[in-house]
Amino acid sequence: MAGSSMFVAHLTDAASRIPALRTNATSPHFQYPYSLPALTSQIHWGLLGPGIAGLSSLLSCLANQYVILLINILVADIIQSSSYVISFYWIHRDSILAPTPACTAQGWLLNTGDLTSGFFVLFIALHTLYKTVFNGRLEQPIFYLLIGFTWLLSILLSSLGPALFSNTYYVRAGILCWVSNLYQTERLMLHYLWIFIVQFGSMFTYLAVFIHIRTTINRTESVSHFAPSNTRSKIDRAAKTMIVYPAVYIILSLPISTGRMWSMAHNGANLPIPFLLAAATLYASSGAANALLYTLTRRQLVGSGSTSAASRYADGSGASRPGMSRGMSFPSLRKPSLAKTPMSQRADPMEELKLDLVVHRDPYALDTIRGNNVDGNKAGWTAV
Repeated sequence: MAGSSMFVAHLTDAASRIPALRTNATSPHFQYPYSLPALTSQIHWGLLGPGIAGLSSLLSCLANQYVILLINILVADIIQSSSYVISFYWIHRDSILAPTPACTAQGWLLNTGDLTSGFFVLFIALHTLYKTVFNGRLEQPIFYLLIGFTWLLSILLSSLGPALFSNTYYVRAGILCWVSNLYQTERLMLHYLWIFIVQFGSMFTYLAVFIHIRTTINRTESVSHFAPSNTRSKIDRAAKTMIVYPAVYIILSLPISTGRMWSMAHNGANLPIPFLLAAATLYASSGAANALLYTLTRRQLVGSGSTSAASRYADGSGASRPGMSRGMSFPSLRKPSLAKTPMSQRADPMEELKLDLVVHRDPYALDTIRGNNVDGNKAGWTAV
C-alpha cells in the first residue's frame, strides 16, 4: 500500500511541476508537446495513410461473415464463462445465497450465454447450408440484422423471467444459481426448448450439407477426365471445419441439458451432485474448446494467408502453384465481379472449393455450383 501511495504521489507531483500539464477553465487541454493545437501540413495529410489502412482492415474483417459469426460465438462463450467464474465467489462465501446480486447475475449470464452460443452454432449451420447448397450469400445489412436479432432474442428470453417473477426466478439450483425449480414451464419454454432446437437443427442441417457436397464431388469425379485430388482434400478440410463447432457444442452441452430434462420429467427430482459438477465442468469448458478450435482451424476459416484460388490461377501457370497437379496448366478463368472482390470477403472453406472446380473446367461442377447450364460462358465465366 505504501508503495502504491508513493507512486500516485509521484505522478501528482510530476503533473504539478510540469507547466504544460496544468489545465484550467480557460485552457482545458495540455500544452505542447502533450497536445498539438494545430496539425502541420505533413501530419495533416500523412494521417490519411493509417486512417485509410485501418478503415480498409476494419471493413475487410466485417465483410467476412463466417469470421464474424465465430467472433459472436466467442463473445457468447465469454458471457457463459463469466457466469461460472462466480463459483469462486460462492467458494469464498462458503455458501450460495439468494436473492443476491451475485446469484441473479450468475443465473442471467448463464442463461444468456447458453442460448447465444447455441443460436450462433445454428446460425453458422444455416449460413453454410444457404451458401453451399443454394449458392447464396446474405446481404450485409440482412446479415447484421440477423445477428442483432439473435442477441436480442437471447437477452429477451433471459430477462423475461426476472421481469415476471422478480428475484424469485434466479435462485440456487443445484450447485449454482439458475432458474428456480418452481418455474418448470419457464425452464422449458425459455431455455430447454431452444437448446434442443439448436442441437437437432444443427445435426440435420449439416447432414443436408454433407449429402450435397459429397454427392457433388463424387459425380464431378465420375464425369471428369481430370482427377481433382486437391479438390477432394479441400472438401475434406471444409467438411472437418464445418462439423467441428456444432459437434463440440453438442458433446459439451448434451449431459447438462439431458440431465435437466430428466429432472423436469420427474417432477423436479434432484440430480446427483457429482453428476451436476461433472456436467457443469464439461459445459463451462466450451469457451476454451471453441477458442482452441478456432486457433487450430484458422487457416481453413480465414484462408491460407497468401492468395485466393482465383489469383493462384490468374496467369495460367498452375503447374508450380498450390492447388494444381504437376504438369497441368489451364487457361486463366476469371469472373470479373469475383476477381475484384478482396480475398478476405470470400475466404471461407467452400469458396476456394468452388473456384477449384471451375478452374478444372468440370461441366457438372459448373452446372451444379453456379446453377446454370453446362456452358461456362452462360455461367458468367470468361477466358482471359
